Amino acid sequence: MAVGVALIQKSLKGAKYPTSADNLIDIAQNNNAPGEVLDVLNQIPKQDYNSPAQVMKAVGQVI
Repeated sequence: MAVGVALIQKSLKGAKYPTSADNLIDIAQNNNAPGEVLDVLNQIPKQDYNSPAQVMKAVGQVI
């Protein structure tokens, strides 16, 4: 899966933390994220995330 970190960060622009995994998916959809980004976000653990760094750590375990 060739999804870059920068694209994921761009797709999550405007996210306020803490936030849930489901909310991150909603934000990405509202930011017109490509399907590959949504696929990755759907695979991260369904939990609350306290920071962008925590999200990217979870993403790193998926991609």
